Formats: sequence, structure tokens, C-alpha cells
Amino acid sequence: MSSESPAKKQMLAVPDNFFSAEFLTQHIKDIAAFYEPRIVDETGGFFQSFYIDGEKFNPGFRQIVSSSRMVINFMLAGKLLGRKELIDIGKHGLDYVEKVHYVKEKDGYAFTVRDHKPEDMIQQAYGYAFILAAHAAARTAGAVTHNDDVARVFDLIEKKFWLPDKGAYLDTISADGVIDDAYRGQNSNMHMCEALIAAFEATQDKRYLDRATVLAVTFTKTLAGKADGFIWEHYTKEFEID
Repeated sequence: MSSESPAKKQMLAVPDNFFSAEFLTQHIKDIAAFYEPRIVDETGGFFQSFYIDGEKFNPGFRQIVSSSRMVINFMLAGKLLGRKELIDIGKHGLDYVEKVHYVKEKDGYAFTVRDHKPEDMIQQAYGYAFILAAHAAARTAGAVTHNDDVARVFDLIEKKFWLPDKGAYLDTISADGVIDDAYRGQNSNMHMCEALIAAFEATQDKRYLDRATVLAVTFTKTLAGKADGFIWEHYTKEFEID
């Protein structure tokens, strides 16, 4: 009888070139090949729910993280592969983020959309991180030639979520504008840090890198000091480990 654990038995062999540019580029091509022929909804945005065989389900549902992530994927894949048509797909998705997810009267983005109408207006810093990253990707890919949208989204994030006395972003604001003080988290701040670095790389505006640095220090030094050097995931309102 084998002494190997079930988890070890199920591990797949890692290709010899797993970390090579060749493997990673082919992997990007394979992912793009799956989504390119089936993701665009001609009436707006992207279909987001697929079975493993590519069949769509729940076609009217959109979530801001998925809407934004796919913009990032197509923008950066298009730039890497030299395929303008992928960047155009990214532009189609970004247009939806700004014309459907964004609700002018609320000066905010709907977390979910159903049948092209805002459904859930809860405000999540996690979602806004990907909106910022999507605009950064559009700038990096050359889909836009200005920095205005990156700056606008960053300013909105600062207004809604930034906690200057904590050196971090809060997580959640209700649809009615009430801050959820029951929870603070590392995950949304991690993605915000990634998005800020992307914004800096796209625009060379140092304020984004400065803010990313503040976040990194907060979570990897200040707060890690409360957790025996570990990067903690969940915190109380006052950023005590939870």
C-alpha cells in the first residue's frame, strides 16, 4: 500500500520550461484563445460565466472584478502579443465598466450588474482596485494616450476608502453610504497595492508608487509587528489582528 498522501498522488508534473517566457507566452495565447471567440456580448460588456467546455450560463450577470480583470487581460495580452484586436476587446469591456457599472448619480461603480442595469451598489475597495488596474492596463497598452482616467479613479478611491491615520484602505461601504466598521482586511489592500504599482508603471506619476509604498510598510512592517512577523489577513476596525 502506498504511503503517499492523496494530495501528492494528484499533483501534476511541472513542465521543465514552466518559468520560461516561451511557456508563459503560450499560456497567455491559450487563455486568450478560450475567451476571444465567446466572451464579447455585442449588447455590452463581457459574458462572465462559462462551463469548462465553453458553454455560457447566467449570461445577464456581471460583477465588477470580473469585468475589470478581463479588461486587464485583453489589454496586456494584446500589447504582449502585438494583437490590436485583443486591445479592442479590452476597450469594449472598459467602455462597459464606465457606462454601465459606473453610476453618475452615486459617483460610484455597481459591484454587480444584471441585464445591463446596476444591481448591487455596495462599494468594495477590492473591486475598485481592479477598476484602477484596468485603466492602468489601458494606458500601458496604448488604448488611451492620457492619464486622466487613472487619476480620476485614484481620486475616487482616496475619497471613499483611504484611512490616513491607519495607512490603509477600509473595505466596505454600504449602498446607502454607511461604512462597515466590523472588518478591515489585508486582501483588498494587497490588490490596491498591485493596482497602484500598475498605475505608476503606466503613468510614471510618483504619487501612486508613494501610496503603494505606504501600504507595503503598513502591512509588512507595522501590522506584521503585531503578528510575530506574519502578514495577517483579517483585522478589527482599529487594525488589531482578528
